Amino acid sequence: MFKKFSQQKGVTLVELLIVLALISMVLGLIFTIFSISNKAFYGGTEQGYMQKGARIAAQLITKQLRNAKEVSIEPITSESKYYTIKLEKNSDNALYHVVLETIQEGIAVKKTSFGEEYKKISFMGDDSPGVLNFTLEFEEYTLSSAIKLNNINQRIIPKGTSKNTIYFSKYE
Repeated sequence: MFKKFSQQKGVTLVELLIVLALISMVLGLIFTIFSISNKAFYGGTEQGYMQKGARIAAQLITKQLRNAKEVSIEPITSESKYYTIKLEKNSDNALYHVVLETIQEGIAVKKTSFGEEYKKISFMGDDSPGVLNFTLEFEEYTLSSAIKLNNINQRIIPKGTSKNTIYFSKYE
């Protein structure tokens, strides 16, 4: 009778529990690795979009100001048409977007916004005449750049001063 039971083959309960514990640990490890990889991928993608937006905004600001006729921190009253670059609040009033505004005869006639989710824009003075520095700040990222103003050989903003709006006129 004992001989009959000893020849049967199968898995004991202890072996089954050990295998299930090992499988659950391996699956937990796989899930953890997947979760960390997923967060890293989406974080990198988000940062890439943010940096792309900053680069595009910086290029547009540079393009608008590089060959400007006049650049000032005050409205340009000597010209009938001038432009301004500043930040305006988004619809949720939490963050800002950069606005290029066309002002004709003292009235804003056109607004073009580009980029989103900025915290701050600063135009700063420099030691070098004809150079305008600016900084775009995001939640976790800051982009700083300097523009050589081709048609202006004077200081626009006194050194150590920072403004969040810049006015300029173009050769038409």
